[in-house]
Amino acid sequence: MKIGIDFDNTIVDYTGVFYTVAMDLGWLPEGVGNSKKAVKDYFINSQQEARWTELQGLVYGKFIFLAKPYSHCLSVLQDLKSRNVQLYLISHKTKYPFIGEKTDLHLSAMNWLQKNGFIGTTQAPFLLEHVYFNEKKEDKINLIGELGCEVFLDDLPEILTHTRFPQRCAGILFSPELTDEQSDSVTSWSEFNERYA
Repeated sequence: MKIGIDFDNTIVDYTGVFYTVAMDLGWLPEGVGNSKKAVKDYFINSQQEARWTELQGLVYGKFIFLAKPYSHCLSVLQDLKSRNVQLYLISHKTKYPFIGEKTDLHLSAMNWLQKNGFIGTTQAPFLLEHVYFNEKKEDKINLIGELGCEVFLDDLPEILTHTRFPQRCAGILFSPELTDEQSDSVTSWSEFNERYA
């Protein structure tokens, strides 16, 4: 079996990181919620979209090490690897931020993966040659098909419902905040393990 997995907000849990970085920089007033959505909504609603874009570049680059893997993610992936499931990390991520410091976001992500045990050791679930960062969303979607993924886990519905998403691949939405149960979604890595592994 071949399973593909997205990176940001699927493997990496940024809970509180956007809030922490924005507060440390003095970009947020008191009273803004600490979720990524609350921080984003604040910037968008106050006509500071450029600052939101800059914050994303900082969080996905320089401050990525503040983020943690989602609970049970590493152990579930290691278990899948031990059962000879081929795992592919397929992400849509620009190489450099659109605004702000020119940090290599692909290198930052690779360093995070290594630091957190996802690559670089015999126990790591991903082989280096199975980790792909694509600059364009379309390239990511094409690669899912080219690699023959039978299951793909992603936090973005627009990837899974894209007209070019491969028909032979089961697209599973990863949504920890989902309250109503949907047959093609999971709220945790434990649930993914129970239902699809």
